[in-house]
Amino acid sequence: MLKWLSKRVIERYFEHDDFRRLEELDRKLRGIYTAPLPGGLIRKYLGARVESSLRSGDYKRLKAYNMVLNRIETETGLTELRSMPVIAHFNLTSKCNLRCIMCFQAHNEDMERLHMPPEILAKLSETLFPFLKTVKMDASGEALLYPEFNTILNSCDEYGIDLQLTTNGTLLTEEMTHSLLAFKGLRHFCVSFDAVTREVFETIRVNARFEKVYRNFEYFCRKRRELGRDDVTVGIAFTALRQNIEHLPALVELAHDWGIDIIYVAYVFISGTSDPGWSLYYSQDLANRVFDEALQRSARLGVGLHLPPRFGQTETQTWRRCTWAWNSVYLHPNGIVGPCCIIQYFTQTDDGRHLTDRKENSLVGKSFKEIWNGESYRRLRESVNSPEPVYFHCKDSCPVFGRGEAADLHRHFDPVLYPDEEALKVHRGR
Repeated sequence: MLKWLSKRVIERYFEHDDFRRLEELDRKLRGIYTAPLPGGLIRKYLGARVESSLRSGDYKRLKAYNMVLNRIETETGLTELRSMPVIAHFNLTSKCNLRCIMCFQAHNEDMERLHMPPEILAKLSETLFPFLKTVKMDASGEALLYPEFNTILNSCDEYGIDLQLTTNGTLLTEEMTHSLLAFKGLRHFCVSFDAVTREVFETIRVNARFEKVYRNFEYFCRKRRELGRDDVTVGIAFTALRQNIEHLPALVELAHDWGIDIIYVAYVFISGTSDPGWSLYYSQDLANRVFDEALQRSARLGVGLHLPPRFGQTETQTWRRCTWAWNSVYLHPNGIVGPCCIIQYFTQTDDGRHLTDRKENSLVGKSFKEIWNGESYRRLRESVNSPEPVYFHCKDSCPVFGRGEAADLHRHFDPVLYPDEEALKVHRGR
């Protein structure tokens, strides 16, 4: 009965060409798998359909079966999966042409900076790309520095993958703009843009030139309108510091003028040798007041504004279950596989410092599937939604799933460097 019902729902879904009807399919299936189904009929059926679609090269059908199977395994909390990830955060390079004051790259000149080797990229293209719904390039280095960036566009096109890209905008030439907008899979494009004046912008984005980034971004927005690419969501990534918080309302005005859809605001996270005084933890009333003004302007102008939780705000959302351990993967340019942007690497010592020996989860010596269902992932899935997760970040300081209050110290400061208020006072006194 379950097998028959699953097949009927999926066949009905495939009468439509719009891939985004997956949510409708998921809602119809949700009532079927409310109870754990390890080894159940639906998992077996979907797993077999995934394999047959992979062999036939029917990637659209493959992705749909894999996504539904992944949702079942996520909902039931299984630790060893038949499904593959749906989303991949791709760090093509750890190189960057900027040294932004709040970024770890500015505070660690000895860090490893490299492009993803072609053999690693080829390995992922063969084993992972067929399953992916979305590739996100939004962390580590500057993606547009990658010499074979167009190779990724071609792979996404070949396998029908949506692309979400965040860039610092310095390399967004007219030619690159045309290439990106010509790629039909581009779904989300974001530029890190933290101020509306040259002085503040260049203080934060060291080595960037305000006029150049401004001109590049404005040209992209204009060409997007001319080409009718309304299917591409365009956003601004705004890191909120004491230095720039008062620029946010004016940035809403700029977004309206250029036709930008949304501004994403995140509190700066103080680590390395960053000055704790840059954090809005020490300017909470100011931050709340600016957020109110920016919200009023965004409502009046019709610009989306995604704000972090306010200081002193009573949390209205419930503590949400982590799904990244099941549906997402974080890929480093050195071939290391990690779970997310909060826990970039699996290994962790008792004091919370990440180890440097990460070969256990390296694509250099293992296949992706071995890592995906290896000990590190199984341990994470067993504990991440429990009261005592393996990684302390999962318990107290994950902003993605609403864990920790806005006024929680560790939402703003690295607990390894600043474990308490006294440590912060000592650091500020230096």
